[in-house]
Amino acid sequence: MSARARALVGESARLNLDQADLPGALRCMAGVLVPLVLGLSTGAVADGVYGSIGALCAGFASFQGAYRRRVFITFVVGVGMAAATISGGLAGRADWAAIVAVAVWSFVAGMMTALGQPALVVGLQWGVAVIIVNAFPMTASQAVDYGGMILAGALVQSLLVVVTWPLRSYGAERGAVAALYRDLASYAESVTRGVEAGIPPTTIDDARAALRDPQPLGRATQLVAFQALVDEAARARIALAALSNMRRSLSRSGGELPEIDAFLLACASVLRSVATAVLADTEPASTASLGRLSTERPRPEGSGATPWQVRETAALMDALAGQLRGMVRTASVSADGTATDDGERHRLPRRRRDGLSDAALTLRANLSWQSAVFRHALRLSAVLTLGMILYRLTGLAHGYWISLTALLVLRQDFTTTAVRGISRVAGTVLGALAATLLVVAIRPDQTGLAVLFALSAFFAFVIVRVNYALFSVFVTAYVVFLLAFAAEPAVSTAGARLVATLVGGVLAIGAYLAWPTWESRLAAPQLATLVAAQADYAEALLACFSEPASARRHSLDDMRSAVRRARSNAELSLARMAGEPARSRRDAPLDLDRVGGILAAARRSSLSLLTLHARLPGTTDPPVPAVGRFARALVARMRHDAAHLRELVPRSSVGESAEVLFSLVGRSAPPPSTRHDHPERELREAHNELVDALSGAGGRDPVERQLLTTETDELVDAVNSISRLVAAQAE
Repeated sequence: MSARARALVGESARLNLDQADLPGALRCMAGVLVPLVLGLSTGAVADGVYGSIGALCAGFASFQGAYRRRVFITFVVGVGMAAATISGGLAGRADWAAIVAVAVWSFVAGMMTALGQPALVVGLQWGVAVIIVNAFPMTASQAVDYGGMILAGALVQSLLVVVTWPLRSYGAERGAVAALYRDLASYAESVTRGVEAGIPPTTIDDARAALRDPQPLGRATQLVAFQALVDEAARARIALAALSNMRRSLSRSGGELPEIDAFLLACASVLRSVATAVLADTEPASTASLGRLSTERPRPEGSGATPWQVRETAALMDALAGQLRGMVRTASVSADGTATDDGERHRLPRRRRDGLSDAALTLRANLSWQSAVFRHALRLSAVLTLGMILYRLTGLAHGYWISLTALLVLRQDFTTTAVRGISRVAGTVLGALAATLLVVAIRPDQTGLAVLFALSAFFAFVIVRVNYALFSVFVTAYVVFLLAFAAEPAVSTAGARLVATLVGGVLAIGAYLAWPTWESRLAAPQLATLVAAQADYAEALLACFSEPASARRHSLDDMRSAVRRARSNAELSLARMAGEPARSRRDAPLDLDRVGGILAAARRSSLSLLTLHARLPGTTDPPVPAVGRFARALVARMRHDAAHLRELVPRSSVGESAEVLFSLVGRSAPPPSTRHDHPERELREAHNELVDALSGAGGRDPVERQLLTTETDELVDAVNSISRLVAAQAE
């Protein structure tokens, strides 16, 4: 077995046990049982089964969001599944209509990928509904009736979500804030090991997202305390990055300040105690660690550090220690529920009222040949249509499982598609065999089937985010028990389902290989977005030094967040690219090493920018016009590199690969007139002018002058590295 195959199998077997949600699984199982029990008790078994299907699919979707958003998602799942059921049920009486219905709904499901993970889950449930119901021809009245039952089942899940609100004491908010503080603690510890891993770029965004969908029954003072903790964590991340950068600068120059590591370990201890306190709703137990923050200060004797490095390190430590004390106070406020003393400063983010409008604009923007999402939607629709043709025209027993498997397996990237294909086929085989043998061995009546049905649903809900292969085992068992209510023989249908599942998995993976969306074609635009976001951030940040009174300080946090999101997307793109077959990168505009190199240089840029952000001058400080001149040269260079990255296309000809026709960046290379003959020299000369101007600014704080000199020098090196990597690939 090749190394890549072993990696795919290993990923299929990986267990994310921290994602198991037992309370959520119990809630969802109750929602599935309610319509089924009502149907059995009233003799309307079919209605109960369809209601249970609606509750099952809405239950899987209910793990997205936190409070109001979770209710909205389950409701949208129900409405869409009802519409899919009615259209699919009516279309199921004619082969051509059934094929068209699946083609349309699967295209919609593929386009939902553009709206993020929650929308992807919603789209999948709609596709599942139309595929299943169109396999069972029904009259118009039955289609409407069963569609209503599916909607009713989804509404039961929505109601259960609301009912559990009083039972969740800010669970989503506490979990997100605690995760943020644990990641900050891990970041502080990693710096002492010289790793500089940072925190996952999505952690702060996840915490802010949780506060945009807060506990509806919560107290405003409590929620403001959570918001204060997130704001303080965002500032602490900047200070930690600046301290990490100083440690790295000392190491390069041969100096050392061991007090930095001791201070960072004390910081990590405080951050972990805050995380534990927030999660447990208690006051932080960090008195000893807080005391160490005050005692660990840089000692210049024998350190090899320059005076400005010692002073800057001490200033960063003081700032970070103050922030950590504020975190402990805020966490204590969160525990006793009193109002914060700076509530006006930490306002809760407003919930967006124009989400549907934004979604419509996003979908419209992706209705283009240049969109990877659009190409994925077309591919998904084509595969499911082919699966329906095989099923309808060949009469393959339970052939609808071909399209169902393909829908659940096929994703926008290769690694996820391959992992889900392996997991789905293996899980279906095990689940079908186990459930079939169980039904044959114990011959359960309807009550026994209901128990087996409930247990399989419960474990599916528990496992849904833990491991896809195990999830497939329980979902398949669930379907076997569900079909047993319709008196379908388990043994005679098991083989047909297994064959159809295998065909669907092979069809999905084969379709991806035949019409791939290789990440190597998408990495350059992701990097371009990152570099452009850093250019905007650098421009606004350096303006705070060149024009302190008029700079757009209020926009810095948003720009920093944009850089963080762009870096997260670029790192994900690199990971996906590394997981693809080597042949997929043969004609890539950027090879794997250069993508990694550009990301590493961009990370260095971010560290320098964060260091400058941590030491912003006051609004009354005198301006430094030389910084403005340097900033214009730096930002122009960065934006030029971003534009160059966007213009890169695969080197294969149109005749060699149809992918070029649908390339995300299908444009020609930038004309020579837009390129600089000596970009590195130009930027270095601009920096030399800045250094000369700063050395003559006698009235300014020497620490600030040295900080600007050092960090802008780092920026020049990082930006020039990106320019070299892009230019070398272009050649």
